Amino acid sequence: MTRTKLAWTRHLRGLSQRDLANLSGVSIRVIQLAEQRQRSTDNMSAHTLYRIATALECPMEALLEHDFEQSVQKRVDRK
Repeated sequence: MTRTKLAWTRHLRGLSQRDLANLSGVSIRVIQLAEQRQRSTDNMSAHTLYRIATALECPMEALLEHDFEQSVQKRVDRK
């Protein structure tokens, strides 16, 4: 399984899940669930997504999964 956009962005910023939780004020459990695909960033409240995006210094749209998953699936299907 590929990483979520949230996990990729967090990793690129050199942050642990705990670091992101502390910076954003969002519980570490919410971040874990999103990265494990048990809670989609597409379904998070705008406020929660805003807090995470602000902590990661990226636009909120950059963390949405629907386009990312479709593009990955298209690449897999081509092989």
